[in-house]
Amino acid sequence: MVTGFSVHADAEEAKRRGEDGFKFFGYALAHHYIFGEHKPGRTDVWAAYEKARAKLPEAGAARGIGTPEQLRAHLKSFEDSGVDQVAFIQQGPPRPAFFRVHPRAGGGADCSTSPASR
Repeated sequence: MVTGFSVHADAEEAKRRGEDGFKFFGYALAHHYIFGEHKPGRTDVWAAYEKARAKLPEAGAARGIGTPEQLRAHLKSFEDSGVDQVAFIQQGPPRPAFFRVHPRAGGGADCSTSPASR
């Protein structure tokens, strides 16, 4: 089973951090396999996603995005259905802010200048 993954003590913060990337992942898959007309090197899937974003369903606790308690409940529903393996999707949107180091890991520095990237 594949599910989203964005967890925070505050469900709204988890959603803010993870929903856009998870929705883009689903949109990009659908673009390539269901409805899109792709021209390699020319098609801008992100731009198409941005146009469609408001019409897409929300991604929340039922998709692995929320509080630790919500994630546990989400995974328990898989277990109750007989699922014994889960792959988590943590898709980041293509924007510079995504490539920042977590404050505890490097003071919020840009990865290209952090000691860990050298």
